Amino acid sequence: MKKAIIFALVLSFVTQASILDKLKDTPATKYELGKFKLELFSFFVFSSLKDKNIRDSKFKYKSLNVVEKDKKLVIQATAIGKSAFLSQEQCSIVKKNLGGYFDINKISHDLWDNLSEKEYNQVINEMSHNVILIAEENENFKIEC
Repeated sequence: MKKAIIFALVLSFVTQASILDKLKDTPATKYELGKFKLELFSFFVFSSLKDKNIRDSKFKYKSLNVVEKDKKLVIQATAIGKSAFLSQEQCSIVKKNLGGYFDINKISHDLWDNLSEKEYNQVINEMSHNVILIAEENENFKIEC
């Protein structure tokens, strides 16, 4: 009986080790690695911006995510403020501010190396910024730009 339990334990450890080895042998795509780097960079940027006033606007950053939308890689920020200030003008200000942290031209070169200039231009055309302003009084009241 004891031998059967020991054998089962050893077998479970061997099985787990082989799964980890299999995972190590599965390569990630360049896209996945670049997207992961962008998500990590976004996390660190957001850590320093969370709940702080956005320069020249009446809003504070609520979240910052990297999403795939319409076959594009989108850096999406949500910001919260009073509904009286929800406007396309304020949205544009927040979007311009976001672009200061995420210069897509520079980021594309940092995320993916060894691409041709033509490929970098294609990457730049397939990345964008998106901002959603949310009214703090009613989170269903939003403006997107």
